[in-house]
Amino acid sequence: MITSESPRISHLVVQSAIYLLVVSSTIAVHAQQIYWSQIDGPTLVGRANLDGTGSITLPTPARPFGIEVLQSSSQVLWLNRDTLTIEASTLDLLGESTWLSGLPEGSGLNLAVDPTSDMLFWSYYIDDHSARIGRARLSSRAILDPIISPGKFSEDIALSPTSQRVYWSTQDGGIYSSNYDGTNQSLVKSLGTSLGSGATGIQIDTVTGQIYFSVSNAHKIYRMNADGTDLQTLATLPVAEYPFGMSLYQGRMYWADHTGGRLRSAQMDGGDITTILSGLSEPRQVFVVPEPVGGILLSTYILLAIQARRRNPNPSEHRAAPTSDPDDGFRLRPQPLHRSRQPGGAPGGAV
Repeated sequence: MITSESPRISHLVVQSAIYLLVVSSTIAVHAQQIYWSQIDGPTLVGRANLDGTGSITLPTPARPFGIEVLQSSSQVLWLNRDTLTIEASTLDLLGESTWLSGLPEGSGLNLAVDPTSDMLFWSYYIDDHSARIGRARLSSRAILDPIISPGKFSEDIALSPTSQRVYWSTQDGGIYSSNYDGTNQSLVKSLGTSLGSGATGIQIDTVTGQIYFSVSNAHKIYRMNADGTDLQTLATLPVAEYPFGMSLYQGRMYWADHTGGRLRSAQMDGGDITTILSGLSEPRQVFVVPEPVGGILLSTYILLAIQARRRNPNPSEHRAAPTSDPDDGFRLRPQPLHRSRQPGGAPGGAV
């Protein structure tokens, strides 16, 4: 049945569909994709779908170390240790700009962000090879005092937002942890004492709290509890494969085969090892973009708005009251619209 409300509701549906299409295209198109950094031949950052299709790259003038996606500002971040900066690009890898400059002197390797705590961390080491963890505020980009770590050559870094602890590995075999402010530091696990015995990729499973990490010179991928107990070997790789980086997403783990030039994936128990992308040159770090919920929440909101609009086509007005008019019989006459003045305020914005 066609009613007088139908054109209005249809117009709202069309407007909502267009709005949903525009917004979701900027949010959901980047879901289920993997980003990587490549430090040689040529130097670049790249992006591909998890099945290896749709690969795009952005050449970089210097070697990009680490890779991280900051979804709040739709940016990809990486370290440029030659210029002591953190560089950024769009999620579509259109251009490069400096996101943060003036990093402490040293050689940066990897970075991680926790938007809920407004924190960014990166691993680096200074001239005597002492390990450090840099810290900065995401909102103000103010650089904070670093965390001074035991061990030599800090390598990868991972965060546990629920416990607000940062985990990092060193190239001489240590995996360490501390609070975000550097207090309560502890050695989680010693994997050896020689250079090259350390983990080259580390990530925290936010559901179980377990630590997943790759050890390139051992050609293996491991898992253990957050306190270092129950160490398990998940995958023993060919001796020609040197795994770097670690990212977890929907029951699978992802890493870069540094010498073999591949992006690789396996189930969380180490089964079903597959190659996502090959033909690369020294990929070093990976990051899988989590599935955003923005599009789902937005579509739900629009459906609720349509239902509310159907119940009350003019929500800003009072309901019409019946009146008697001798010239028109019985009809509905709208009541006066009473508007309440809303308090003003300056619009907010991301820093």
